[in-house]
Amino acid sequence: MPGKVSQTAVMALRARLSAPALLAGLLLTPCALAAAEADCVIRPSETVNIGAPVTGLIAEVRRDRGDRVAEGEVIARLDDTLQAMAVRAAETRLESDAEIEAAQSRVGLLEAQLTRQQALLAREVISAATMAETETSLLIAINELRAARQNRLLAEVDLETAMAERERRRIRAPVDGVVLERGMAVGEFWSETAVLMTIARLDPLHVEAIVDLSLHGQITADQMAMVLPEAPVGGSHAARVSVVDPVIDAASGTFGVRLVLPNPDMALPAGLRCTVRFEAG
Repeated sequence: MPGKVSQTAVMALRARLSAPALLAGLLLTPCALAAAEADCVIRPSETVNIGAPVTGLIAEVRRDRGDRVAEGEVIARLDDTLQAMAVRAAETRLESDAEIEAAQSRVGLLEAQLTRQQALLAREVISAATMAETETSLLIAINELRAARQNRLLAEVDLETAMAERERRRIRAPVDGVVLERGMAVGEFWSETAVLMTIARLDPLHVEAIVDLSLHGQITADQMAMVLPEAPVGGSHAARVSVVDPVIDAASGTFGVRLVLPNPDMALPAGLRCTVRFEAG
């Protein structure tokens, strides 16, 4: 009959409206992403093994496990006795201007002498050879003054070199963070293969999430999400997607996502399990 719906069509419609079909449809719509969650782990954004550019005896260690450190802070020092002596010697050479002052005085005296001799030569009181001798002495004195000034420049370079060599034995923190481990103590000899200290950067934190393949293409860089750390820390913290892995893990049907989580007061510890809830992109 016209307008009558067949029983086959009704069954097909019910199949499309069944729960599995609706769920599959929601996964493909943007609004489904607002409720999407994934397991995650909160990690330090950097973990740095600290050493020194030179070998030597450890003279001082200023930080220990659990201590906070600031970028550029001296956290340890190798023995720098010889380098400190070189710095003092270079500073002493720079403090004295005696060599330059003596050369300047000699140039001034010879210039005055040459002026007088020019007048005497005009009156034929002295010979031209005498004045030529004075001119030669003046040229020698001018060269000595140049050499004295050059020596001062070299002394400045020596001071900078000595200070740089001393600085190489001062070990500074490369990042703001927390000391995870101290590997050596005062009196030990540090070599290239040793690790003096390990520092973890906790601001920002990295959140590493494993996301189901059904959300591939719906999560993009710079997208915002909420991170919910496990108890007893808890809470809800905003994070930004920084990396979406372009390679899918075929065995598990998942892909990796990294988020950046600000932690300016370092209140959130690293190493927590968490859940990440993605907002609509």
